[in-house]
Amino acid sequence: MVEKEFVSELRQIIKEDYGKDFSFQEVSRFAYDWLGYFDLLAKVSHRTQKDTQNG
Repeated sequence: MVEKEFVSELRQIIKEDYGKDFSFQEVSRFAYDWLGYFDLLAKVSHRTQKDTQNG
């Protein structure tokens, strides 16, 4: 779950930096998807490091 404060801050950053005004729900979904993406990257990295160490 993404915190409301984070979503609000991200929404403001996107609006200021890119001039796009997305709804709270859209930004929340975007943030949730990105968290999932980086979670997957972390798992792949961990598995790769583990496999490299074990030969």
